Amino acid sequence: MALPEDEGGGYLAVAPDLLGCMADGATEEAAIADIRSAIGEWIDEAKRLGREVPEPNCINALYANGKRKLILKLRPKIS
Repeated sequence: MALPEDEGGGYLAVAPDLLGCMADGATEEAAIADIRSAIGEWIDEAKRLGREVPEPNCINALYANGKRKLILKLRPKIS
């Protein structure tokens, strides 16, 4: 989603399959790059804590201005 200017502007990307996993960036591209890193960190931390890592469904969602929706399907290798 596009963030309001009074909150710094930019874009927010969320990984709905991974509770609390989100990232932001000044542009859509930056938010997507940052969510990819955040997903890897989320998975590493879950494994470190012995928590279950869900199978990927629809990993990345980027919402802009409440109108445009971009979904990326990523299949990270979980080992």
